[in-house]
Amino acid sequence: MRSPVVVGLEPDIAEKLRKAAPEGRISWADVADAAADGTVRFGMALSALRLAYVSVTGDFTARRPENGDVQLRARYGSGEPPAHVEIICDESAGRGDFRKERYHRGQFTARCLGKARGWDAQTGELSLDPVAIFR
Repeated sequence: MRSPVVVGLEPDIAEKLRKAAPEGRISWADVADAAADGTVRFGMALSALRLAYVSVTGDFTARRPENGDVQLRARYGSGEPPAHVEIICDESAGRGDFRKERYHRGQFTARCLGKARGWDAQTGELSLDPVAIFR
């Protein structure tokens, strides 16, 4: 599935990414890697980011902090240090499937539609409030 999106890059940075990309086609992973290594910066104001809804597909791990919530994490891109998506499923929100122990062993593939809560540039972590999770 394709979804058209516009990403603004300085011409010299775009050319650098294009030369390194297979067939000259820059992917989301290329942009994430460039952000992780400092080549590009996400310039969206946090107030604008909080209005954004995103869809993320990845190999998630799950854990249950002491408060009973479920924390889902997935690596994003292939850069070093790795960037991650974090999704917190509030215990009171009733996401029953993720309470089952089988989700807390290893990884599982899922897609999450969520509202961006914030981006931590130091840790490379995008936090989402989930709207829907598909597995």
